[in-house]
Amino acid sequence: MFKASAELLNLRKIEANLAKQKNYQQAHEIQVRANELEAKERDDYMIEVGKKVLASESTLISRQ
Repeated sequence: MFKASAELLNLRKIEANLAKQKNYQQAHEIQVRANELEAKERDDYMIEVGKKVLASESTLISRQ
């Protein structure tokens, strides 16, 4: 399961606070930054998971 970084969680909290203050323009800017960061973190996570799966498969194949 993907685990968000502290920076991403902080951006989401800032976004929510700006929206509560009805500062929608700044909230949107933060949302865009947070979405980009989240996409990058998800991609990095999927790459790492893929590497682990390949390593596990090669270990299994070598055992047989």
